[in-house]
Amino acid sequence: NSSSLSTNKRITIREHLLKELKQSIDLINESRKESINLINEYYLECYPLLKRLLEESLSK
Repeated sequence: NSSSLSTNKRITIREHLLKELKQSIDLINESRKESINLINEYYLECYPLLKRLLEESLSK
């Protein structure tokens, strides 16, 4: 019986770790999007010519 308790505990810990990993990945992806938006808003808006050149090169 203690063996099944131990197994259940391992499964619970594993599920918890997987959940935390997924949350971390989601946060990383979200922060990437925010970083790109920040670059676009603050940096490229200050340099319209650079922004246009980048957009043109990316569209090719």
